[in-house]
Amino acid sequence: MDPESYPRMAALETSHWWFVARRQILKSVLHRFTNQKPMTILEVGAGTGGNVAMLESFGHVTLVEPNPVARSILNQKGFSVIDGTLPGILPLPEKSVDVIAMLDVLEHIQADEEALRALRPLLTPTGKILLTVPAFGWLWSHHDAYHHHIRRYSRQGLTAVIERAGYTIEYLSYFNTLLFPLVVLARLWARLCGEKNRSDMNMPPLWLNTLLKNIFALERHVLGRGKPLPVGVSLLVVARPQNVS
Repeated sequence: MDPESYPRMAALETSHWWFVARRQILKSVLHRFTNQKPMTILEVGAGTGGNVAMLESFGHVTLVEPNPVARSILNQKGFSVIDGTLPGILPLPEKSVDVIAMLDVLEHIQADEEALRALRPLLTPTGKILLTVPAFGWLWSHHDAYHHHIRRYSRQGLTAVIERAGYTIEYLSYFNTLLFPLVVLARLWARLCGEKNRSDMNMPPLWLNTLLKNIFALERHVLGRGKPLPVGVSLLVVARPQNVS
């Protein structure tokens, strides 16, 4: 991401509908697919720390973030953070992490399969990795380019990358489903009009922000029960190391 994106993200992530509802959804998924507390949690690509409070409700959280601007913001918030880039060796013991969270991070990494493979040894035998990524290459927009996305994923493509990296998928679903038609129309309209908006992350009026948050957050009642949604703006995966029952 551009360095200028991080202060903007830090200002938005406490109240913007997408961040708030996504945290509610992820919390429901973690409740469904993890069965112990407290856990040791590693957030890779922590950004400016918007997920930390939610993750801390499940246990101790360690943060990894390669961008110096984002690390500075994390430090200002009082968080300690590891400077680490994937694929690469992170200064953590093997089999020491119960949950690895990579939340809209994998699409930024060129060697995505190698990055996932490098993380696998850190997981305990019952550990899980929680991933979210943007879906559908045909939804590519200026928002993706502005945030330095390398790709958007298909369901089949993401499955193949995860399995080749040595994981077994426990749960895979699209999400941001209820607003999917609006997103598609907005992207098509932007293309037709030749709009050059750099990012979709703008704070809407309070009434609209509240409405969008409430609509998006409804999906937690489906995803939190482990039921998949058939289509959506993003994909969500829970996976475990292969050959572990």
